[in-house]
Amino acid sequence: MNNHFQLRTVGFSPRLARGFTLVELLVVIAIIGTLVGLLLPAVQSARESGRRSACQNNLKQIGLALLNHHDAKKCFPFASNVANPWMKHAILPYIEEDRLYAKMLGDSNFKTNVSSVSIDGKNLGQFRINAYLCPSDPFGPKGQVYDYPFVANYCASGGGTYLTGGEWNWATDPPDYECKCAHNWSSTYFYGSPSFQFAGLVVKPNSYWQKSNGPLTITQASWEDPLYPASKIPQIKDGLSKTIFVGEILVGQRKASQQGWHAVTRTNYNGGDGEISTVFPLNYSSKLTQADYRNGADGCATNCNLGPADGFKSAHPGGVTFVMGDGSVQFINEGIDMWTLQRLGACSDGQSVGAY
Repeated sequence: MNNHFQLRTVGFSPRLARGFTLVELLVVIAIIGTLVGLLLPAVQSARESGRRSACQNNLKQIGLALLNHHDAKKCFPFASNVANPWMKHAILPYIEEDRLYAKMLGDSNFKTNVSSVSIDGKNLGQFRINAYLCPSDPFGPKGQVYDYPFVANYCASGGGTYLTGGEWNWATDPPDYECKCAHNWSSTYFYGSPSFQFAGLVVKPNSYWQKSNGPLTITQASWEDPLYPASKIPQIKDGLSKTIFVGEILVGQRKASQQGWHAVTRTNYNGGDGEISTVFPLNYSSKLTQADYRNGADGCATNCNLGPADGFKSAHPGGVTFVMGDGSVQFINEGIDMWTLQRLGACSDGQSVGAY
């Protein structure tokens, strides 16, 4: 046999196999980058869809909790209060936080200063309430003041309110984050329409905190003997399905809410995590800080004013999620007609809402 015999197969080249050229590698990398660029928005969209669903579920729970509270107590909880328990405390048993609620009742501060309630050696704000947190809010679940409490992304609706952004004189600040647009909106959408101005459950003309026409009353008196009675379903004359009860906020754009979900009042803060107003356009930005204001920024854009900082805002693009009085959840477009928004905010104005 010939020692030089070589086995050959059809199509076999005796040349050595070569690697990819630089150009080929660059083409492959470019293709991969293009595919990633095409897929990433879809992944992000899917994640946001999941977060939005979670947020809607939270509001559904809150809406049903309010109705369950009404069934059990024959009234809705108070929307807010200066020192005593109110909505976010009262509905805890109805959002599977009954053990926390029971322990809260055992603290002597419960009826006088609920913000100071301590459970198992921890302040009430150190307990995370998942139903109060929107996963899309970039601020995160914890506040950045005091003892870093857990926050809430949902607040009761005060309906139309009179907030100027310049009514209070905080000792440490210049003229109160003066906000002309807040005064204009309040004058137009609250005082500008008697049908809205007096569409609340109680005519409350003399106190700053009591100028609102939303479905949940507020009180500044004792928990057991409130100045104003809690609201009941027959008083929501416009219908539960046509009245906003609770909506989204962005904690980073409202400094008062950074105190925590449990807080009702703090020195130099806007009455705790209380009511939100419909007189301000949805998603109107108030993301600037106190320092920005002191450096000359527009007071209407700061998170510490008594104006647009108290408007409804959402991290979900295009609008804000609300729960109505009947427990239904609605995502309302941020471009909604402002008069329509006022009709949804007022609980007994007697005016037709129409399409929105």
